[in-house]
Amino acid sequence: MRGRAVGMGVLLVALATAPLADAQSADGKRAEGPITLTGCVEPGAGPNEYTIDDAAIGKYKVSGNRINKFVGQRVEVVGNLDTGRLRIRGGLYPSPNVAGQAGAMDPVKAAIAAQPGGTSSGTGGVQLPELKVKSVKTLSGGCR
Repeated sequence: MRGRAVGMGVLLVALATAPLADAQSADGKRAEGPITLTGCVEPGAGPNEYTIDDAAIGKYKVSGNRINKFVGQRVEVVGNLDTGRLRIRGGLYPSPNVAGQAGAMDPVKAAIAAQPGGTSSGTGGVQLPELKVKSVKTLSGGCR
């Protein structure tokens, strides 16, 4: 009987402290550690926009630390995610093309077209995560 009471006490303590742990991790004030990307610096979609496509992590928009000087070079960059800005996304869903075809389109093709990056991915582009670069190191090896 005593073992059952101890077990119940441990369970109650665990349940009582779980919301505290969630609140601490979800408060948004914890900064993630630095991220290291390795890849080639490429021009982005607009002026003064640059990207790096790391084979292991994915594609990131990069800014800061005179990254424009490294376009076309293979580099290793270290930085933090840039999450400090308000972002407003717009666009039509489904895309105007899919909406205009109404019921004339095959439902499977309509579902594929409506997915982000589908055959008609809407009027907006996919937003890449942004990395604020702190340091850049050039690497040997070329880019495409």
